[in-house]
Amino acid sequence: MFNFFYFITIFLISIILFKIFIPIYKNNIIDVPNLRSSHNIAKPTGGGLIFALIASLLDLFRNEYLSTICLPLSILGFLDDKKNISSILRFFLQFLTVLVLIFI
Repeated sequence: MFNFFYFITIFLISIILFKIFIPIYKNNIIDVPNLRSSHNIAKPTGGGLIFALIASLLDLFRNEYLSTICLPLSILGFLDDKKNISSILRFFLQFLTVLVLIFI
């Protein structure tokens, strides 16, 4: 069930961590646009991974596992930004995650 306190906690922790990590990302983890990109200039990448990690940790404290089960999708997206992972591997991991969500 959605909890406003839970949302605010994730939001505030995310803002703090983004302030810390975005300058690091600007220098080290840049996403150069390609044909699949929605942007035209190079931008830092990895912010979604921070949010997903925070949500997963807070879910574990609440004995909920949805964010944790979906965490591999965030990691996959981050790695795909850096390494251009094959569509077959991406599809397999996405399919596996959906199966886990269905059967748990």
